[in-house]
Amino acid sequence: MKVGIGYDDQKKAISLGRKVVENAVKNGNIERPALVMAFCSGRVDHEEFFKGLQVVVGNQVPIIGGSAIGIITTDILSYEGHMAGVAIIESETIQLRVASAGSG
Repeated sequence: MKVGIGYDDQKKAISLGRKVVENAVKNGNIERPALVMAFCSGRVDHEEFFKGLQVVVGNQVPIIGGSAIGIITTDILSYEGHMAGVAIIESETIQLRVASAGSG
């Protein structure tokens, strides 16, 4: 199993999504992502952020997460700005499935 962590802080949400995933892929030497856990500040346009994530990992990799009051990694502690953090898991042995329940 491999795990990659990415962080960035910028106003343009789609670029932010791309950059945090690219950082996580690079930091974890990820070749085949199995799951993306993504969190961004409430100041970030979450729909554009999500699109940026999908630009890099595609639309077949499950992406879960939400908004966050702050981002903590081994290198960063941030509570201000337009920050986002991503953890990507790659595994040959773990099978992942994602389900959600609607409110309607």
